[in-house]
Amino acid sequence: MQLRTGFFWSELMKVLITIWNGRISPVFDVAKEALLINVENGEVVSKDVISIVYGTCMHKVDFIISEKIDVLICGAVSRRVEMELISKGVIVHSFISGYVDEVITGLIENRLYGLKFSMPGCGRGRRM
Repeated sequence: MQLRTGFFWSELMKVLITIWNGRISPVFDVAKEALLINVENGEVVSKDVISIVYGTCMHKVDFIISEKIDVLICGAVSRRVEMELISKGVIVHSFISGYVDEVITGLIENRLYGLKFSMPGCGRGRRM
């Protein structure tokens, strides 16, 4: 299975998804919880809900880097945070909305970038 970035689901990948009430958290910078999933060969092999309450959003960046997260899925995110993560090799799927389980399926099936998962008001104008 190929991601938008050309990556194939051929190895174990760590995916962090910011969550709130069973949906993607609308704003990464203030998100307090995340779902950490491990995906291997296109299959979810583990899921853990974790706390991501840190002093600043840049502390969250440090956490993501230290935990060797491969993919971040989130709602709105500040440009500075997004660019820092991308510069460290993290694949960032930002301005995503929807129910967590549907978004996970969308990720694995490489269809996160349809209108179904666009944040309201973002449409096709999201950063890429």
